[in-house]
Amino acid sequence: MNTEVIDSSINYTKDKTQKLKKACEDFEALFVSKMFETMRKSEIEGGLVEKNQGEEVFTSMLDSEIAQLSVKGGGMGLGKMMFESLSKYLDNDKGNNFPAQEKTAPTGSDILKLRQELSGTDVASDIAVRQ
Repeated sequence: MNTEVIDSSINYTKDKTQKLKKACEDFEALFVSKMFETMRKSEIEGGLVEKNQGEEVFTSMLDSEIAQLSVKGGGMGLGKMMFESLSKYLDNDKGNNFPAQEKTAPTGSDILKLRQELSGTDVASDIAVRQ
């Protein structure tokens, strides 16, 4: 039995899982950082010392770092929820990561069944009576 093929597929799945987890964590960190940025914009300006560009850059970097640390500490759970929701699509072997959806046109009998359900009557017998 060729175990190299099995090992490489396991590593590939682990790699995809790790990449997805990292992407979800990064998204949560970005989200938290943007929340801080929006929160700081709502501050009333003024005070003893005027803000300068250096302080704005430092504050932005501080917000990003706080967001990263909060995600590493568990965060709000947004990244975890996203990972749990998206990870079920990793095991699809059809060449893409999303479940296949069959698209077929409804048949005449499908339309009759739908009309029957909506009207509450037997549409097929109504058609036979009219003819």
